[in-house]
Amino acid sequence: MAAITHIESSARRRWPRCTAKAALAHCTRLAAGKAPRIRLNAIAVGAAPTSALDIVLTDEGLHGQLEQATPRRRIGDPREVAASVVFLASSASGYITGKILEVDGGIERAKSRARHSDL
Repeated sequence: MAAITHIESSARRRWPRCTAKAALAHCTRLAAGKAPRIRLNAIAVGAAPTSALDIVLTDEGLHGQLEQATPRRRIGDPREVAASVVFLASSASGYITGKILEVDGGIERAKSRARHSDL
């Protein structure tokens, strides 16, 4: 038995990147069904302190806006992402395959609810 975990960012800035990310998510789901002996999952990471967020992290105004836009009201910790990878690679996730685990402080759920406010 093997486990493969792909990590992707949940930031959506440009349509080509979004298209590629959607294709990667689809491939994760599709490949999981084709390889029954391998657990294949992905992690969609929200805002976490990386070089990609340097501008936001060093600007108090932008930093505050990002925190307020996230339901958890904070930026993620890289250790939280690492813990998710460990979980998906461990036997504790033995019955999970073809899934995208969102480690994003709830931002995707908040976006979804905003688009469907009548639900």
